[in-house]
Amino acid sequence: MKRFRLKLMGLVMSCLLVGLAIVISPKLIQGASITQALESAPQGLYFKDSDLFRLAQFPSVSGQATNSGEIIHDADKEVSVIKITDAVKNQLSAVWSNPSVNNYVDLSKKQTMTMWIYSGSQKNPGDGMAFVLQNDRHGMSAISQNSSGVAQAGQTLGVWASDTNGSVGSTADLATTAIQNSWAIEFDSYINNANPGYQELTSDASPNSSYDTGISLRHIADGFPAKGATYNQKSTGLWPLRRFFYTMNHTNLQTIPASSTIMNGGRWVHLTVVWDPTTSKVTYNVDDKDAATGESQSGIGNRSTTLSKSDFGLGTNENNLLWGFTGSTGESVSQSMVIFESIPSMVQASAVTSITNQSQGNQVLTSKNKTVNAGDQLAFDYDLTYDSGSDLWYDNDATIELPENMIYTGGKIIYTNVYNGNTTTDTIDASELTGSTFTRTLRDLGPISGQNFSTAKIQLYGRAINNTTSSVTVDDTHANFSGPTNILDTTLQDFIVTAAPALSITSDTTDITLDEGEGTTITGTATYADGSTVDNATTKVHANLNGTDLDSATLLTTDAAGHFQINLTAQQLTQRTNTLTFYVEDNNENKSNELTATITLKGTLHVAAGDNVSFKSIQSRPTTQIVQRQDDWNVQVLDSRGKDSTWTLQVQETKPLTGLTSGAILDNGMVYVNAAGQQYDLNTPQTIDSETTSSDLLEVTNVSQKWTNDSGILLSVHPQTNADKYEGQLTWSVIDSI
Repeated sequence: MKRFRLKLMGLVMSCLLVGLAIVISPKLIQGASITQALESAPQGLYFKDSDLFRLAQFPSVSGQATNSGEIIHDADKEVSVIKITDAVKNQLSAVWSNPSVNNYVDLSKKQTMTMWIYSGSQKNPGDGMAFVLQNDRHGMSAISQNSSGVAQAGQTLGVWASDTNGSVGSTADLATTAIQNSWAIEFDSYINNANPGYQELTSDASPNSSYDTGISLRHIADGFPAKGATYNQKSTGLWPLRRFFYTMNHTNLQTIPASSTIMNGGRWVHLTVVWDPTTSKVTYNVDDKDAATGESQSGIGNRSTTLSKSDFGLGTNENNLLWGFTGSTGESVSQSMVIFESIPSMVQASAVTSITNQSQGNQVLTSKNKTVNAGDQLAFDYDLTYDSGSDLWYDNDATIELPENMIYTGGKIIYTNVYNGNTTTDTIDASELTGSTFTRTLRDLGPISGQNFSTAKIQLYGRAINNTTSSVTVDDTHANFSGPTNILDTTLQDFIVTAAPALSITSDTTDITLDEGEGTTITGTATYADGSTVDNATTKVHANLNGTDLDSATLLTTDAAGHFQINLTAQQLTQRTNTLTFYVEDNNENKSNELTATITLKGTLHVAAGDNVSFKSIQSRPTTQIVQRQDDWNVQVLDSRGKDSTWTLQVQETKPLTGLTSGAILDNGMVYVNAAGQQYDLNTPQTIDSETTSSDLLEVTNVSQKWTNDSGILLSVHPQTNADKYEGQLTWSVIDSI
C-alpha cells in the first residue's frame, strides 16, 4: 500500500511539472526575446499618450484566430514598439492607424513613413510580415479571410488572398479573400513553393503554400492583394474533379540570401516609404539607414510602384488610406516588431542640405562638381521644412556632424513664418563649432499659420583647409533632427579640398653678431610656389628664441607682400649664442619651411660707476684730514669676453674739486689709498684694480666692495681749505690687458 501511494504521488508531481512547463515556457521565450530586441532598439517615436494605432478586431466567427499583436510603450527607452508576432506557432496579427486621431495617409500630399522593422533570428523562420495601405470596408478590422469569414494566416501574411479551397475557380474569386482595396510590401521569410497533387487539393483544405513558386530565397516584394492579376491559377485533375491552386506575381522582387541579416538577422532594419502625389508613385527602400549611427546607406535600392485612387476604391474627392502592418507564423516562426520614426499625419517634414562656395561666386556644390580650394569660404546649409501634419515639431534636437578640414567661424538659424513672411534669426557662435558635432534644440515648427514657423535654415560658416601636399576628400556627414513627433535624418554631401600651394620663406639675416646690449631685426620674404600673392593680413610669423615661443605676429599690411620681420630686443638676447627658429603660416594652416638664425653677442668690457658720489662732511682742523666716502659709491667692472680675459681699472681726477660758493680749488683733493696704506694722487691715471676672468659667462667685479673705510678713493683736506661745498669729476677707465 505504501509503495502504491508513493508511486501515485510521483505520477501526480510529474504531471504538475509538465503542466507548468506548457503554460510558462512561451511567456519566458516571448519576454526574453522582446527584451533582447528592445536592448538594441534604435531611436523612435514614443506615443504612449496618443491612440495612434490599434489592433485589428478579427470577425467573431467559429474557429477565429486572435490578434497576436501588441502595442508596447517602453518608458525607460522612451520608444513605442508594435509587436506583430512572437516566435510562437500559428499567430496572426494586424495593426492599423487610427483615423479618429487623423492618423492616415493623405494621397493629396507628399507622405513619408519611416520606421525600423525587426525580425528575430530563427533556424527556419516563417512566415513574415507586410506593410499595408488599405481602404477595406472592414477598416481597422481588416484581415485576410476565407469564404467563411475566418481570418487566415500562413502565406497570406494577413493581407494576401487565402488559397484554402481547391474549388475556387478564378483569380478574381480568390482575390476577394484578401484585404480589399490595398497595396502591400511583403517581407516573406518562408518559401511557399509547394506543387500539390490532386489528392492534396480537397475542397476544404488546400496546402496554402504555393505563392512563392519559382522563388528559392526569402524575399521582399510588393503588389495589390485584392487584384486578380496578382495571382496565377494552376490546376490538377480533370473536370468535374478538377482542383485549383494559385501562385503569386511578385512586383519589384528582391531575394535575400540566407547569409544576409536584412531578414531573420535578429537586428533592426530601416524601411522608408514615400508617396509622391506629383508622380503618383510610392517608393520604398529597405535597410537604407544604419541603426547604430543613423547614417544613410544604399540598402536594397529604391523600388517604385504607380498607385491610383481607383486601386483603393476612392472617389474623386477622397484621399485618405489606413496604413499599418500585418504578419503571421505557421509551423515556422519569427518574431516581428516595428518602431516608427515619422508618421505623416503627425508631422510631415523634409530636409535639404547643400554646400555653397562663397569664395567662388556662391557656387553650389554637386556630386560632380565638388572641389574647393584651401582657403575658400564655405557655407553648409540644412533646410528644414514642415510640409504638413497636425502636431508641432517641438523639442527638436539637432545633432549635426561637422565636416572635417574646416576652420569654423560661426553660423545662424533663420526661422520663417511662411504665412506672413516674418523671420527670427538665432546666432551660432564659433565656440559651438569646435568639436565634432553641433547640437541645438530648435524652435518649434508647425503648420502654416500666423503663429508658427514652418521652415528653419541652419547655416554653418567656415574656411576649408588642407595643409597636406595633395587633395583631401572630406567624407559626407550625418545630421539628425529628433523630437517627440518626428525623427528625420539627412546627409551633407562629401567634397574635395585641393592642396594649398607650397609656402616657403627666405632670409638673409640668419647669422648675426652683435655687441652686448644691442637688439636686432630678422627680416625675410614668404612666397607661394605657384606665384600667387601672399596676403599679409592673413599670414603670421611664428618664432622661437632659445626654446621659448615668442608671440605670433601678423605680417604688416604696409610692407611688401610676403615681407616679414622679427624684432628682438637686447633684453631678449640673454645668451652668448642665441638661436632663433621661425616660419610663417597662412590662414589655411599652410606652414612654410623653418629657418634658423644664430645671434652671437660679442664679449664686452666696461666699467659702471655712479654718476653722483660724495664724501662725508667735516669740520675744519689745523692739520690735514683724510675724509671717508659716503655709502653711495658703487664701482663695478663687467666683463663678458670669456674665460682668461684680463683687465685693469684706472681712475683720474679730470676736474678738480671746486667750491660752489667761493670758487676755491682743492688741489690734489681726491687720492687713492691702497690696501697697504700707500697714498697716490689722481692727477694722472692711477691703477686701482686688475683681474683675470674665470668663466665664459658675464663676470661682474664690484671694486668698491673691496675697499675699507680707510682705503680706496678718499678725500685729502688741508687746514687752509675754505669752508664750502665742492664738486669735481673722476674718470674711470677699464683697459683690456690682453
